[in-house]
Amino acid sequence: MSEPIPEDNATSKPAMSPETIAELKAIAQKDKPSAQEPDPDKTSNWEQYYRKNQTNESEDDMNDENFEKAWSMYAGYDEYYQRVNEQRAASGKVAIEKFGLGNEVTIIASINVDPVSGKAIDGHDYHPEARSMRDIEEAWQKYLSETPPEERFVIFEGNSESFSDRDTAIRQRTEAGMMMYHADQEGVERTTGEPSDLVVAEELEKAGITREETALLFTLRSLATHASSEPIGDMSKNFYPHMASVGFEGFPQYKEEQKKVFEQDKDGKFVDNSPEAVEQRAQINREIFDKIVPFVDKWNEALESYGLPKLSVSEDQEIVFEESVSRGDVAKSSNPAGEGQHSERMAQMTAIRDRHIFETIVEATKSGRKPFVVYGGSHVVSLEPTLKQYYGSQRVLE
Repeated sequence: MSEPIPEDNATSKPAMSPETIAELKAIAQKDKPSAQEPDPDKTSNWEQYYRKNQTNESEDDMNDENFEKAWSMYAGYDEYYQRVNEQRAASGKVAIEKFGLGNEVTIIASINVDPVSGKAIDGHDYHPEARSMRDIEEAWQKYLSETPPEERFVIFEGNSESFSDRDTAIRQRTEAGMMMYHADQEGVERTTGEPSDLVVAEELEKAGITREETALLFTLRSLATHASSEPIGDMSKNFYPHMASVGFEGFPQYKEEQKKVFEQDKDGKFVDNSPEAVEQRAQINREIFDKIVPFVDKWNEALESYGLPKLSVSEDQEIVFEESVSRGDVAKSSNPAGEGQHSERMAQMTAIRDRHIFETIVEATKSGRKPFVVYGGSHVVSLEPTLKQYYGSQRVLE
């Protein structure tokens, strides 16, 4: 479950220095602005807000207008994204960016560098010793030194969890886990930038994509998280959680007692191996298998359109690809900047996620926070024009 986003506080003042505000007020008095729409190329977001206020329009109305105008600048995964992302990958380093005249938003574009070749590769980095992790931690320490405690706020990718130590957090949840750990250690409030799977499913359904296909997309995305050449094996247990999370009828979320029998230790072994727990796991797995099998034919239609091999059902109650497919193959097929229907579907899904990230950042700054945002580089690149339009300025530090 995601943590609550701070409530909108229309009385919160913008995170700007008194000198900057005074300067803008002086400009407004001198120019005596009219109600005519300012040219967004010539005026910052704050200047537009201030001038609109002189015409007695409400702050909320202006913020809504600015939000949609900024979102119209969303880059998606076309030419701009591909060009900037190539430059980012070539640097082999995380990118640290600041948005707003008062540095309202600090955003880190993470990167995954192959420790052997030293080149940027797909996916996230799960190595605690990685240079990217140290770079993010240096940026975090600088953020803490420059940001008053009441303005600190962390926005991370994925679901919320808690971790006992840094290295475990990175091995399990990459830079997002690390930032959850550091935020908790410093007592800094944090939240995910993700919409729920149900919200994504509802939005995709409006575009004609069924819930069962959305569950397939989520399943493939989870398989591609650790991009590698390792072949994907039995997937019979991978589909159910996603069918439940998208709200498909007949697929309730696991109950706590069911989750408990599947609890694993740090080595991936079941904690409870009593005869009762072993039998309960077997019973749950049989029920899951029986529920999933009827959807295989529909999923195979989608997989064929994605250019991926079909699924087959074995007598051993396993669901596998008919041909060898690696996690890296799925990652390549699901690249939102790529070609083909799978990429198009992922671009649609990612745009829904990116809009929610933007909403989360805006809500944080409207409540007087200066969020520290850590996300996969592709999300950051796609959102750069939107964030620059909304906050009025952009500085790339790394």
